[in-house]
This record gives sequence, C-alpha cells and structure tokens, in this order.
Amino acid sequence: LSKQSDELFIREVVEGLAAHGNVLMSELTAGDNVAASALNFMAGSGLFAFKIGWNNEFAHTSPGVLHEVELLHASQDRLRGFTMFDSCATEASYIAPIWPERIPVVTGLVAASPLARWYRRVLDAGSNAKRLVLSWW
Repeated sequence: LSKQSDELFIREVVEGLAAHGNVLMSELTAGDNVAASALNFMAGSGLFAFKIGWNNEFAHTSPGVLHEVELLHASQDRLRGFTMFDSCATEASYIAPIWPERIPVVTGLVAASPLARWYRRVLDAGSNAKRLVLSWW
C-alpha cells in the first residue's frame, strides 16, 4: 500500500490470476490478529511465493518465517496437490534456510552475431579474471 501504482498492479495481477484459480492467499493469525500473510501464485502443480507481509507488532517472533513454516506443514495435508513450492528467494534471504531443497537457476547469454560472440568472450574473460583475483584473497 506504499504506492498507489503498486497497489493497482497487484490488484490487476491477482484479479486476473484469481479468475483462473491461480492465486493462494494465506494468513498466520495470533488470536484475532493477522501476524503475517502471503500472496502465492499457482502454475500447474507449482506454488510460487510472491509477497510475504507481517504485522510489525509481532516482528520479534519472525512471523514471516513462521508463516512459511506453517505453509510447508499445510502442504502435507491441505496443499498436497502441489509437487513444487518455490520461495522465489535468493540464497541470502532470511527465508532460504527453511526450504529443504533448492533448484539452481542459471543465467545465460546466447550470442547470435559476431559482435555478440566477441562481447561474450570479453565477459567470460572478465569473470575468469575476477575469480582468479578473488581466489588470491
């Protein structure tokens, strides 16, 4: 809710996907209060995290992490139709340690012209030089 344009974007995405049954919204509650909530998108048998939010009143208990742990527990029962859960988080994310497996994602470059192939070789040389320098430290 910090920017109206962001809110409009999310509403459009959620409404569009929800029309096809591809949205899962969940909450972790503490009594009558929402401690954390999450917006997940579904594709086939995969569940993909998009946004986790939490109530600052409960920040000392790490409600976002607790929410994700409970979501994984729910996958054994109510969410068993999903075969893949993706946190969409980087390895350095606070949420990464609770996910039991990671699927490596690779970034690549396809060089279709002589200039692009030359540029790729320059990038490769730079990467190799960086690795060499870092290995000395």
